Amino acid sequence: MTRRWLARTGVALLLASAAWAEPAPAPSPDRVYIDAVVDGLVQAGALTRQQADDIKANASKAAGEAARAAAQPSSAGRPSPAAKPKASWYDTLKVGGYLQSRWQYHPDAASGTTSNEFLVRRARTKFDFEPTDRMLAEIEAEWGQEKPTVKNAFLDYYLTPGSPWRVRFGQAKVPFGFETPQSTGAMLPFELSWLSQREFPGGYDTGLVVFYTRKADRALFDQGRKTDYGPGDYGTLALGLLNGQGTVDPFSAAGKTGELNSNKHFVARVTKPFALGARKQYAELGASYFNGRYSSTKAGAQFNDNVVGLHGYLSPHPLGLQAEYYAGETEGAALRGWYAMGLWRATPHGLLFSRYDSYSGRSKGGGSGPFGRHRTGLGYAHQFDDKTRLTAEYDIERDPNDAKNDLFGVQLTLGY
Repeated sequence: MTRRWLARTGVALLLASAAWAEPAPAPSPDRVYIDAVVDGLVQAGALTRQQADDIKANASKAAGEAARAAAQPSSAGRPSPAAKPKASWYDTLKVGGYLQSRWQYHPDAASGTTSNEFLVRRARTKFDFEPTDRMLAEIEAEWGQEKPTVKNAFLDYYLTPGSPWRVRFGQAKVPFGFETPQSTGAMLPFELSWLSQREFPGGYDTGLVVFYTRKADRALFDQGRKTDYGPGDYGTLALGLLNGQGTVDPFSAAGKTGELNSNKHFVARVTKPFALGARKQYAELGASYFNGRYSSTKAGAQFNDNVVGLHGYLSPHPLGLQAEYYAGETEGAALRGWYAMGLWRATPHGLLFSRYDSYSGRSKGGGSGPFGRHRTGLGYAHQFDDKTRLTAEYDIERDPNDAKNDLFGVQLTLGY
């Protein structure tokens, strides 16, 4: 009896030891050997079959508990061997961009010339990376025909990781209205409306902007940018100080500007995104304000900017609408501009759009001459995939003298 008890106890301890040393699901050679010994003891009459099965079951249970314990952090707080190390900043690097190649036929009544040419309208490369878990950096370059130029070059600093508050330092899109902050790679018409072109030359400026974005709004802004041609996350609320000159002055010889006086412009924008109906149709409403004093290179004087804007957008599912209205003063005179663009998703990949665009006032930086234009455009955009879009557009343009400056063109946008 004593001999049988010692045999049973020894086999059980041996099985438990082998199970602890080898927790893998596949039986180890030691475990196979010990199972054979247990079966041999059954044949010799030292153990019953039930006792042998109980010993094997207990050993399997001990092996499982040992494997689970090995996968957990220790009491000292050390991570398990499977834990991944924190990513370095270069592991977060993303490279993207787009190319817009166009053929256009465009007579210019003012100069008496006609553009009938192929051209690379825009070629951009963008680099995004995260130096820390509280910071996002972005640099975007424009590969022009003469030399590369910088478009975006900024850092977003979050007050805490994942905070709704962030501060942007550097050069970036002006957070005013809908189409000014919108990427030209996402924009459906070939060019910006007159009011955006004349009030925000280049569309970019340098300074400091504080953004506040509600968590639910951030998800909606991302949806609108990825699937519905929206500008993306420029904040539920944005408040900033900018140089105010813009980044391109078409009336200066160099075509580039920096800060030309010590005055800073104040910009404010409030925007509310929505997901409407069962389709979660993206929409947004917003208001913007821009105020400051700038230097006009052509007029050789300083003027006040004082502009208010309203915008609304409804994504095309199947019908949509995009509209903006500006009013205020620039270049020493009143300005007023608006546009409305109807959208119709005619097919899953085809989108028709028609825009009426009107502006009266003066051009920022253009001197004392008035500028008045109205334009009616009709276009069709075919989205082959999320990176490839072919657009055909015809615009009827009229100046104050009713001169014709009509444009017809076909443009291919390739993203990467």
